[in-house]
Amino acid sequence: MFPAPLGSRRTDPGDELVRINVGYCSEAAMESGADVGTQLRAVRTLPAELVAEVLRWTRTERQGNWTRRRILLACCSVSKAWYHPARAALLADLDVDTPCRLPLLALSCLASDALQRGPDGRLPPLRRLSIEPVAMPSMRVLNFALPMFANLRVLIIDRATATVSLRSDSLSWRGIATILEASKRLVVFTWREPTQPADKPELPLDDQEWAIIEKRVRTLVSFEFAPRRKSTPDEKPSVMRIIEAVGPGIRQWAVTGHEDISSLVPGACQNLELLRVSATLGPLRPGFFTSLAARAPSLRKVIFRENTTAANRDVADLLNSFPGIEELDLGGQYLLSDAALYLLLNHRPLKVLDIKGTNFTAPAVISLLAARGSLLESLSIEETRWPTLRALQSIGTHTPKLSVLLLKGCHKLRSTHAKIAKCFPSLRFISRYRWDDALPDGVQMFRSEYDDFSGYSMINSSIR
Repeated sequence: MFPAPLGSRRTDPGDELVRINVGYCSEAAMESGADVGTQLRAVRTLPAELVAEVLRWTRTERQGNWTRRRILLACCSVSKAWYHPARAALLADLDVDTPCRLPLLALSCLASDALQRGPDGRLPPLRRLSIEPVAMPSMRVLNFALPMFANLRVLIIDRATATVSLRSDSLSWRGIATILEASKRLVVFTWREPTQPADKPELPLDDQEWAIIEKRVRTLVSFEFAPRRKSTPDEKPSVMRIIEAVGPGIRQWAVTGHEDISSLVPGACQNLELLRVSATLGPLRPGFFTSLAARAPSLRKVIFRENTTAANRDVADLLNSFPGIEELDLGGQYLLSDAALYLLLNHRPLKVLDIKGTNFTAPAVISLLAARGSLLESLSIEETRWPTLRALQSIGTHTPKLSVLLLKGCHKLRSTHAKIAKCFPSLRFISRYRWDDALPDGVQMFRSEYDDFSGYSMINSSIR
């Protein structure tokens, strides 16, 4: 950020911070008899902890994003010693903010060059970035920001209300390809497509842009390309081409269930640990998991997205193909019957099970956990109709290691949190289903899927 003139008279927190600094140095100069300019050059270092506290305060007090940035920009303008911690804090703050971040990255890059009196050859600190495809700037602005992607490890493109989709304008797709080309250290790429289609029937990418995207996807450790809406038949080849571009290093992968596994590069999926299934192309292809089994010997975690309507045969195909599955998310799969749970009776005990919003009955769930609940650490039964205190007591006797219990939306449950916690001796986290009742000692409230704890690895599995 270029230093702002200290003579400005605009009234905001940033200007106040600058004036306070000048006043401090002037008083010190008068006391010591030293030159004021010398005192200004010898300004104290700005502690990073102070910057973090200022940002925390501005968020707590519901200050605007611009106010937060003005404070940081003022810090940058005070001295070179203050510039680097303020700039690092500003970059860290970009991931929390909502407007388009790319122009700010471009400005930050130019400011670094200006401060160094030439190209800043140091590795930029930015490692994780979320952007919105709807807010792509011009290619000229984007090119200014490209050096900031040199150390980027995680890139998330996500905006549910955007109009940029598989039918987006060529500039947006060209911009994304440009970012991927500059992100040579990228290992995690999440690209969740918006819902609203535009006008063009297929991806407007030329051969060079396709080559860039496929080259970068092949080096990823985690890749999720998941259109939120149902893809059209015209879009299917492009969707498949992007998803099937993964390479040998992939560990977390999102699929539609229509991929041609035989078309993958040699060694692809050999290290695959987590698979997300998002059926945006319709019901899963019969035998999909069977075709993947030989390629993915390390697969242990499977998540069926809520936009996937899995059938009992899909669960059977999965369990027969991957007997080593330890974590299974069936949340939102309302077409599954109790027969799907009976299939798990012959499977190895699970560590994580999510049956949120399903139509399973209490006898089927209790029967499964009585037989296979000895290793279960995390259980989600949110938005189900069967849970009662008696049912939870039955489950608790067979799940000694259960540390995470999610039960929000269980309307038949009338007991206190303390009574529920008493059923599970190892319980550490619980999703609060009533707010007029305090949590017992030793049990914390599960706030979101990004809570940091070790027991629920599936919903906290993003590589950081």
